[in-house]
Amino acid sequence: MKAAVIGASGYAGSEVLRLAATHPELEVVVATGDSAAGRLVREHTPALGVSYPDLRYSALADIEMDSFEVAFVALPHGASQGIVPQLLEHGVMVVDLGADFRLTSAQDYHAWYGEAHQAPGLLGTATYGLVERHRVTHSLWVPTMIQMMMGCTEPADVSSIRFIMYGASPITDTLLTEAIERFGKVFVGSYGLT
Repeated sequence: MKAAVIGASGYAGSEVLRLAATHPELEVVVATGDSAAGRLVREHTPALGVSYPDLRYSALADIEMDSFEVAFVALPHGASQGIVPQLLEHGVMVVDLGADFRLTSAQDYHAWYGEAHQAPGLLGTATYGLVERHRVTHSLWVPTMIQMMMGCTEPADVSSIRFIMYGASPITDTLLTEAIERFGKVFVGSYGLT
């Protein structure tokens, strides 16, 4: 699956690049970073040089949205509201790492953030919740989420999952082994950029 990482030059975007590099079904073909546009990913983040020796950051305005199937959006608060509608119009599956679409109403958004949402028609359409309830195929978990899922007394139906990226903090070998036994070989992850 061809992927884009929107905001790839930031911390969260760099983490997505690192995690995606180890997934056999993902090929990152676009990495945006307006402040790093034109630079090689390996020049900006040397730890990613082996995985992306020739990938260059593009300016967001210059990307061809028909060149990828999934976009991981890792932009600062408020910024994804402008790009997500465009991605969806091109039939791109969107995984937004931010909170721009977590609320379901424009009124709630305004109450929490003190400003109007730029794409209020999309509020309430995003899946923001548990995997077994929403039948997602791709997910990003921190180890605490893995521990919570392992602690569920009722077995969760995670049959729709194709991969789970995990990161943000280290995971013990024991927990990872138990999670793989329970959920299958769907875990891809790493901790930090070193």
